[in-house]
Amino acid sequence: SAFARAEKLLQFRRRFFWPLSISAHHVEKALRSGANVYLPPRCVGDSPLVIFTAQKVDTSLCTMEEYQMLIMFMLETAFRDSYPDQDRGVILVLDVRHLSSVVWQAFISGLSDMRRGVAMCSAALPMKASHVQLIQDEAGARLAHFSVGLALSKLSSKMRSRVNRGGPEAALEALGKETLPDFLGGQRDSVLEFSEWLEQLQVTNPSQIAASACVASAPR
Repeated sequence: SAFARAEKLLQFRRRFFWPLSISAHHVEKALRSGANVYLPPRCVGDSPLVIFTAQKVDTSLCTMEEYQMLIMFMLETAFRDSYPDQDRGVILVLDVRHLSSVVWQAFISGLSDMRRGVAMCSAALPMKASHVQLIQDEAGARLAHFSVGLALSKLSSKMRSRVNRGGPEAALEALGKETLPDFLGGQRDSVLEFSEWLEQLQVTNPSQIAASACVASAPR
C-alpha cells in the first residue's frame, strides 16, 4: 500500500540519516557527473524517463552516497511529475554496461555504500514503474551479472515482471525511438529536455551539464 511504502521510505532515511526532503543542492556534484539524466513527461499520458549510465559513475567527483541520493531525488521528481490519473508510472533505463567499475568503487568506498544500495532496492525507492529496461553486455563481467541479479532479487515479483534485459537494440525494440533519448538511439533531444529541467532547479551551467551527460556510452 501507499502507506506501507511511505513508512519504508521514512525508515530508510532515518536509518541512513538522509534529509526528509532532498533538494538539488544535496546532489549537485552527482548531477554534474552525468551519470543520471531525467527527461520529464512531454504531455498528458507521457511517462517520466530516468536514465542511469554506470560508465559515468566516478567517486573522485562525489561520494557513492550522493549518487544514490541523486537516484532517489530523480525518482521522487518522476513520481511527482506523473499525472494522477495515469496508471503507467516512470520508465527507468539502466545502462549497466561497465557496471563492474561501479561495484568496485562501491566496495572500495566502504561496505556502508553497498548496504545502503541494497536497502534502496528493498522497497525503499519512491516510484511506480511501468517499465525497467536494463542495457547490458551479453558477455559482461561475472561481477556485473552477479550485482544485477542481486539487485533484481530485492525487487518485488510485480516489479521484476516489468524488467526487460538486453543490449541497446532490445531497448529500442521494447520502448521505441520516440521514447528513448538520442544518445541511446532514440529521437528525443535529450540535451534540450534535460537542460530545461536543470534550469528549473536553478543549477549553474545547465546546458554544459546536459551536454556532457547526454552522450553515448563508449564501447568496451
